[in-house]
Parts: sequence; C-alpha cells; structure tokens
Amino acid sequence: MLEVLGIDIGGVIKDSGYIGSEVPGAIEGIAQIQMHDRFSGIYLVSQTLSGSRWYVLNWLTKRNFWSRTGITQGDVLFCNRSKHKAIIAVRLHITHFIDDRPRVLHCMPESVSHRFLFGGSHSGENLPHNTVYIPDWDTLTPFLLLKAA
Repeated sequence: MLEVLGIDIGGVIKDSGYIGSEVPGAIEGIAQIQMHDRFSGIYLVSQTLSGSRWYVLNWLTKRNFWSRTGITQGDVLFCNRSKHKAIIAVRLHITHFIDDRPRVLHCMPESVSHRFLFGGSHSGENLPHNTVYIPDWDTLTPFLLLKAA
C-alpha cells in the first residue's frame, strides 16, 4: 500500500501567530523525509481563510521552503474549516497526518491510519485511536524514518 503524508502548517511548520518563525527542525525534517522516499506523496494541508493564504505561501517562499524540501506549491491545499482537512485527506489518499490540534485528528477518516499530535503543549491524553503524541521534529523525523526501515 502506498503511504501518503499530510502535514498541517500552523503550529507544525510555522509557529502560530502573524509573524511566525519556523518550528525548530520542521523544514530540515520534511526535507529528510522527502529524500527518504518513504511516502509516495507529501502534502501540506492547512486551515487558512482565503484572505490569508497568500501570506502563508509567501512565508514558505521567503524561507526557501520549496527548494529546501522538494515540496511544490501545488502540494499545498487550503480549507476554511478544520473538519474539511478530512475531506482533503480522503481525496489525496492520505495515510499519515500530522497536526497540532486533537480535534482535527478526531475528524480524520479511518483511512488515515497513522495520526500524529504534534507539539509540546499537549498531554497526549484523550487522543483518537491510531494517534501518537510527538513533542517536536527531533522526535518525529526519526520516528517516521525508522518506521520505514
């Protein structure tokens, strides 16, 4: 079975907030995962209102995200509501999804068999099944690459 990775942007790649800096290790981790060829596709899936989407793409561009990771702008999908990420996951056949909000992971369909709750502010309790709590990219990157071995 082909594996497809979906990654939220805010809180996982970009710190939340208008200015937002890179989440430590995110871009480097995505680049390593992309080079490993474990996943047949890697998509960024973000709940971002229409008026702010240009800002997110500009933020990624200014950080040379495309050249550093091999991900293209065509691999970025936006939606207006977090529950719409589940619809995108079905359409793209996503099997693994990383998000910093438990409610998003609760909405994911059964086809998303591996869910990762990202970030240091969560206790890891009351998570949906098939969910692993991951505090940071230093933990997440090797975890994903080890599972491929």
